[in-house]
Amino acid sequence: MLTEVVLAMIQSHSKPSYRTATGTDVPFLAQVTYEATLPPVGKSFWDDLLQSTETEPHSFLEAMFQNEASNWGNVQDFIVLEAKDEPAAACAVFRPGSGR
Repeated sequence: MLTEVVLAMIQSHSKPSYRTATGTDVPFLAQVTYEATLPPVGKSFWDDLLQSTETEPHSFLEAMFQNEASNWGNVQDFIVLEAKDEPAAACAVFRPGSGR
């Protein structure tokens, strides 16, 4: 999904826009975080960690972001790249001196 949006943006020569993530981005940040942990075998460490709890990784990651419990940053620590007014990519940003 993300790859298709980014490729379409590149092919159409659309200028991407950037913004700070908000609470409405939680499902997208959960998806990006999960996909970033997928090794070539297609299974994330989240799958193994949560297997015995019967918790779906995407739901867990959403809850983690909603409760500001992520080691990779809270929602407002992410920048979202948009293509055609849709989230296309995200990254956590370290801001020196911000206390985060």
